[in-house]
Amino acid sequence: MSTHKIDAVRSGTSQGMDFDNDYEITFNYVRGAPAQGPSYSSGGQPADPAEVSFVSISPDAGDHGAYTDIAQKWLVEWAQEWLDEHYDECIEIAEQDNQPDPDAARDAAIDDRLTGDDR
Repeated sequence: MSTHKIDAVRSGTSQGMDFDNDYEITFNYVRGAPAQGPSYSSGGQPADPAEVSFVSISPDAGDHGAYTDIAQKWLVEWAQEWLDEHYDECIEIAEQDNQPDPDAARDAAIDDRLTGDDR
């Protein structure tokens, strides 16, 4: 499992005024597994899709007095729905974040030469 962030915009109308609110949603990603064909010991396994699950949203709903808890609950529900609607985008971000840094090996080699560290 890995944790990632994605930017989201919530649009709507309140008291006759249109609004766009920017949020950052943090989500967990669990890589799926491809389907496996039949073997001597098994009839095969279906594909297991990747999972995206809500962790947090920033900024939160803020202080709404007695309605703070319900405002936060509605915001979290919106964020969970948003993640479901943007599932493919979340998977793309998570897969990209999980790729090794192509410059890391080069930078380590340069550091080793500078420090005289022979591995």
